[in-house]
This record gives sequence, structure tokens and C-alpha cells, in this order.
Amino acid sequence: MSEEEHYLKNELDTLITSNTSIFQFIQEGSLDGIWYWDLESREQEWMSPRFWTLLGYDPTTKNHLASEWQDLIFPEDLTATLENLNRHFEDPNHPYDQVVRYKHKDGSTVWVRCRGIAIRNEKGKPIRMLGAHTELTREKLAEKQLKKYRDHLEELIFERTEALHALAGKVLSAQEEERSRLARELHDDFTQRLVAVAIHIGNLEQSPHAFPKEIEQGLRKIKDQVVKLSTDLNAVARRLHPAILDDLGLAAAIQSECNDFSLREKILTAFEPKEIPLEIPKECALCLYRIVQEGLRNVVKHAQAKKVLIRLTGSYTDITLLIQDSGIGFDPARHTGKRGLGLSSMKERVQLIQGTLSIHAQPGQGTAIEVKIPLIRRAI
Repeated sequence: MSEEEHYLKNELDTLITSNTSIFQFIQEGSLDGIWYWDLESREQEWMSPRFWTLLGYDPTTKNHLASEWQDLIFPEDLTATLENLNRHFEDPNHPYDQVVRYKHKDGSTVWVRCRGIAIRNEKGKPIRMLGAHTELTREKLAEKQLKKYRDHLEELIFERTEALHALAGKVLSAQEEERSRLARELHDDFTQRLVAVAIHIGNLEQSPHAFPKEIEQGLRKIKDQVVKLSTDLNAVARRLHPAILDDLGLAAAIQSECNDFSLREKILTAFEPKEIPLEIPKECALCLYRIVQEGLRNVVKHAQAKKVLIRLTGSYTDITLLIQDSGIGFDPARHTGKRGLGLSSMKERVQLIQGTLSIHAQPGQGTAIEVKIPLIRRAI
């Protein structure tokens, strides 16, 4: 035996022979509340100071009071506790291990895991019982909070799913409406204009003896029709896919859109680009360009504005778009979810590239839509 082992043996011998309670020795080194129960006398119940401390009581005033612990258990838990104890007394293979709620001195609830084992005589009758109380209040509170967060998350997921389903329905309807509109526009407008050009050409072909001046005037008219037709077809193509965005960049594409909007709608539209990065991710540029288009459409449909300001500001980390009009505005609190597909599609576009969209509006004071998109993406 080593010198250290010999020393520890002597210390333990001294501890035992000095009549120091082994239970006191155990409880002083434990975070649990240790308890001992004499099942024969039912009067020598002992609980360590730790048990009373975790319930908020002074251990020096609480010691061997039999059954007092029962008064501190929630009534609905006490019934289950006594049933579990009796089953353990009857069947050694049935463990006494359960979680109960105790009443703290300040009125709060203390969650405790109770475990114990009966010591039996040679006939198998329980004569002593030894056990421990482990506090679980923090774990239970964390579990409750976790459930609250989980329920909230499930609610958000449900709402998000419902919103996505609703948006998907709107998108499909909008796509069909857009296809129908383009089909009507191509058939009723462009097809008829092409027929008119063909008629003019046919008339010239059937007039071989026409004077040169008449032929010149006819060709000029055809040329003007073709030029106008080309311009309008280019506008339709730009709505379908903005080639200018690929060729000249975001700022030039927005400037062109603003110019066309001003001429078409007779609404003064100013564009202010500032410190635009030389390289903007394609999906970011397309998102901002589409938001400008949708924002200008909303101005025509809702704002009744005479002026529009579009400001595009860049930095190393992000790019910010502001669309501000001088229109009638609205109360966002009263129009939640009622602004149609326009704002919904904007928000979806922005969220897909990890950006944020905020709307600032008041009745009679116009509307401002601000979009901020990070140029440095975080990992998902």
C-alpha cells in the first residue's frame, strides 16, 4: 500500500470511528439533497440541508420532521409519488425514480427528480430507504422555453408556408395574365401594324407607274412604321429580359427605365446613382432592376404622384435602393397583406438574396421603399 493510500485509509477509519454520520459526509460533497427513511419507526426521517436549501428554507430549522416534505409537494404529484413508492416496496424490480414539483418558500415551483432504493431484511421486507433529490428547475424552464420557441417557430413556418402558397397562386395568376396581355398585345397591336406595313408595300408594288415623289412618301411612311414597331417590340423584349442590364450595367438600365417612364406617364422621375460598385452580382442587379420596375408600376397604380426619386447608393459591403414618391401615401398598419402581388414579389425577391426591404408611408405624405442587399453573402 502506498503512503497516499495508507493516509486515506486512516482518514476514513477516523471518520467512521468518530461517530460522524456517513450521510452527513455524503451530503457535504454532493449537490443533491440526500435523504434517509426508517420505514419501521416512520419517525426517524432524515434529510440533508441541501434539500431544504433548494426549497428556500433554513436547514437548521428543518431536520427530522416526518411527512413535512409531503406538504411541500404539489397535490397532483404527491398521489403519483406515494403510488410509485408503494409499487417499489412491493416489487424490488420496480424503480423509484420520478420528477415531482415542490413549492418553494417564495411561492415559486422547484422541479426535483426523486430517486431512492429500499433496503430490505432477509424476508424481503423494506426496513430502510435511501435516496437523493436532484434539482431540475433550470432544465425544466429551459425545456419550457424551448417548447415555446419550437411552437413559435412552427407557427412561423406554417404562416410562411401559407404565405408562399398564396404568393405562388398569385404568381401563377399573374403569369397567366401577363401571357394573355402579351398575346393580345402581339395580336391586336403588332400583328395589325405589320399587316398595315404589308398593305403599303403591296400598294407600291401595284403602282409601277407611280411618281417618284409618291414612292418616296410611301417608303418614308413604311420606314416610320417599321421604326416605331421596332421601338415598341424592343420595349416588350426589355420587359421580358433587360438586355441593357447585361450590356451597360445596373445604373444605365435604371436610368433608361426612368427616362421611358417619365415620357410614357408624364411623371417627373429623377435618378441619383452614387458610388455604384463596378461589379454587382447578376442576381443582385436583376433584383434591383425588377424592383424599380415594380415600384414605378405601383406609383402609376396607387400613388397619384407627380414626382418620383430613385436613389442607388453603393458601398463595399452592400447596395441600397430608395424609391420615393410624392403621392397620397397610405397607412401600412391598415394595409397589411392588402397591397397585392407587387410588394409581395418585391419582398420575395429581396429575401432570396438575403436582403431587407422596408416601407415608410403615411397618408398624404407619399411612400418610400428602401431595399438593402449585401454584396458579401453569408453562408446558409
